[in-house]
Amino acid sequence: MVSVWSNAAPMMYHSETFQEKHAQTVGVPSTVDFTMIQGRQIAGTLYEKDIQPVSFALIAAESKTLNVYRSSRTDKNGAYLIEGLPPASDYQISAWIPDMPAIYYHTPEKSVMNPEHAIGVDVSTQNAPAINIYLTAGESICGFLRDASGRAVQFSWISAKSEITGAENDTFSDIHGNFCIKGLPKSVDYQLTINPALPYVNTVRSMIATGTSDLKCIVEKGFDLFGSIQDFNGMVLPDVNISVWSSSRDFHAQTISNSTGNYSFKGVPMATDMFMTALPHVDQAISQYIDGPFTVNHAIEKNITLGAAIKISGTILSLTNEPIKDAWITAYAASIQTDDRTDSASDGSFAFNHLPQADDYELTIRHPDYATQTILFVDAIQDLQIKLAPGGAITGLVQDEKGGYLSDIRIAIQSDDGSIQQSVRSDHSGKYLISGLPLTGHMYTLSAKKEGYATDVKGPHSVGAYVQFLMIADAGRIQGRITDSGMQLPPEGIKISVRLFDEMGEFVQRVSMNTTGAFEFNGLDSQGKYAIKCSVSAGLVDPVQWVGPQGQGVLLFEDANLFSVGAFVDVTLIGAW
Repeated sequence: MVSVWSNAAPMMYHSETFQEKHAQTVGVPSTVDFTMIQGRQIAGTLYEKDIQPVSFALIAAESKTLNVYRSSRTDKNGAYLIEGLPPASDYQISAWIPDMPAIYYHTPEKSVMNPEHAIGVDVSTQNAPAINIYLTAGESICGFLRDASGRAVQFSWISAKSEITGAENDTFSDIHGNFCIKGLPKSVDYQLTINPALPYVNTVRSMIATGTSDLKCIVEKGFDLFGSIQDFNGMVLPDVNISVWSSSRDFHAQTISNSTGNYSFKGVPMATDMFMTALPHVDQAISQYIDGPFTVNHAIEKNITLGAAIKISGTILSLTNEPIKDAWITAYAASIQTDDRTDSASDGSFAFNHLPQADDYELTIRHPDYATQTILFVDAIQDLQIKLAPGGAITGLVQDEKGGYLSDIRIAIQSDDGSIQQSVRSDHSGKYLISGLPLTGHMYTLSAKKEGYATDVKGPHSVGAYVQFLMIADAGRIQGRITDSGMQLPPEGIKISVRLFDEMGEFVQRVSMNTTGAFEFNGLDSQGKYAIKCSVSAGLVDPVQWVGPQGQGVLLFEDANLFSVGAFVDVTLIGAW
């Protein structure tokens, strides 16, 4: 692949394209000629809120459609010039200043800190007019880090991010453990993520308001987890990959045993659901190790002995002996409660090299274009040939009574003889796909289930069917309608995302407004109270508004009204579409 670029000309790939995915490869030797074009320009000035120019700041232009990123720095007068841009209509312009969150161009009068609300700059046909960026006034969150003994925790990375404003910024604690994150737009929902050096454990603080000046953050000290690894003959094992993780603590760490077979983890958090795996090097003929869940509440020494391994390998083929790439193969042994998975290569080959010894491995082979196949009671074997028959799918859609699309609905399928069972979940647009079904020989019953809705059952159906589900809410509903200050419904093209939060500000559910301005949340706790947040794609005084008393739009979470289940909310947002 050959490309060429300059300061004033955009990167061009052979043959005469700006996009890498459309580039043509050439052999060696070859003669490749380019005709370069003058790139587009975006220029302007960066100003402080008091109209003073900001010098030596980084200004970036990014197009997601072309995967292009170019940047420059402002001069002493705050002016910048970004050259060599390929034509596009979606350049996102951002300014990056030390100790400040990134600022994004929105309109000639307004900047935003949420990249989702940035307005694209169009240079598809000509250079853009002056794109001036104005910094907005910000607030701070300041505090200090201490461990349980009161000792300062220094040089820790602390980031703050707001779901409401979309803004984020970060800093480091100083030698006294003090920190101050600046330039944040006013909000009450900042989440602070604290990443200290070992042996301390990552910490998260939620619902922090700007203007906080003396926030005390206690950082937990973790424990040591260490030991040695040897094989069943007592030989030490170097280069073994060891992982530990806990879902409840959002923790994962990885290391490799050293030349003497020893390993060590520091800063392991207290947890009751810790897991540990040891995966030998590919040329080590020994089994992998899995342990857990176990409890960590003190330093732990785990000396591991890896047993003898068996190998199961082979090739996945079609009925016409064509190799099948990217088949998903799982191996499971009930006698020792262990499993593993791998994918077939481009030649159809696959291999399990580190399976613990057992004679009841069950191989299951899945591919979206072929019928799923299971092979029982597989022992150590090589050169196993597995042929897959063509397969099909059943697809469909899940909706509520109003015609809205429902995501995360569990769709279960079972064949008439019970030999085929699996489940999937509907996506964000309510669609689902169940693949890997034999083309003939079975009829299927499908069911859609989710807490808060009555179960819907369909069938029997054959492969290739399109099956729609209508989910009726059992209880727990908040619904409403959205208009602007003039009581006008949203025009065509306006998209509104409606989110629900509980009393503590924790996210609960997200839906999209339909074409009549209506929205509906289902499956809610009948005793709960909820705040509503609306995010609008364009227009209004502010694109993100909470719903206050009497359904009026407000800008802060602290001003939002709490609605009970069963409420119908007439929402009137501030501004006009």
